[in-house]
Amino acid sequence: MPGLHREVKSKNPTAMKTLNIVIATSLLSVALLSCQKEDIAPSPASSSLKSETPSEPSGAPHKYNYVVYEVNLIPSADQVPCGQYEIRILDATGKTVAAPQEYVYGVTSYQFVEFTTLTTGTRTAVLKSVPGPNGTMCESQLHAEADANFIQFGDEHTHYFDLMTSVDSPSPGR
Repeated sequence: MPGLHREVKSKNPTAMKTLNIVIATSLLSVALLSCQKEDIAPSPASSSLKSETPSEPSGAPHKYNYVVYEVNLIPSADQVPCGQYEIRILDATGKTVAAPQEYVYGVTSYQFVEFTTLTTGTRTAVLKSVPGPNGTMCESQLHAEADANFIQFGDEHTHYFDLMTSVDSPSPGR
């Protein structure tokens, strides 16, 4: 059957190359987006989350609570602190539960977000000194007493912490 198989040739080879590139790019985009889905929003069944979540009946979906914290820094004096600092939110074991934020002189309010499957827990706001780029620390340090709260996570309220700051002056003998 000699007439059934014919070779089709395009009148415009540049258009065919462009079409092939568009198709290949589209397929590659779809493949990358499907791979990236796991990085953006991991499923509750992923193994990395199972170790951190409380046990639930088999097959029951995990309910994630979106928790917002606001840490207010209340300066005790108008002194410019020396050094670099971070504000952190910790759980009862001392583990950081939200991304730390860099302290900026003059900024008094910092917001944090946590996703958790827990319904209650203790959270503590702390101010931590961070070594400078060459590992140095200042003699006059900014300090704040930690503020801890027991929290109901599913109440959809912002949870507030107050850190009263003070600057320690260096000793006269230093």
